[in-house]
Amino acid sequence: MWEEIKQAAKTDLYIQSMSQVATNQLHSHFIWCNGLLRYKERVIVPTDSTLRAKLLHEMHDTKVGGHSGVLRTYKKLGQQFYWPGMCKSVQEYIKNCVVCQKTKSDTLAPAGLLQPLHIPCQV
Repeated sequence: MWEEIKQAAKTDLYIQSMSQVATNQLHSHFIWCNGLLRYKERVIVPTDSTLRAKLLHEMHDTKVGGHSGVLRTYKKLGQQFYWPGMCKSVQEYIKNCVVCQKTKSDTLAPAGLLQPLHIPCQV
């Protein structure tokens, strides 16, 4: 996976523009480490949608992820990786997850017992 990120980063426009920031500014949050551009110690993932989909799958669908909700998946992903709009990507991925939608619990209060309607005395 790391090699795929390195290969995709060579042609990604966002990473190239941020690498200029990393080299020009001394105290920026962007740094190069082992061939990967990092933002605040997290690896920047290129805009290649297949890489992002693989990462989302690993953090949500596998046994490690356990189909946890948006916040937990975002926190797990955010510990190691970063890309602009990552929170929205996680929300969209989980919204389209079939397993999560089938097993989603109701957030409404129970309806209670049925009550008969009042019988009117007049027309």
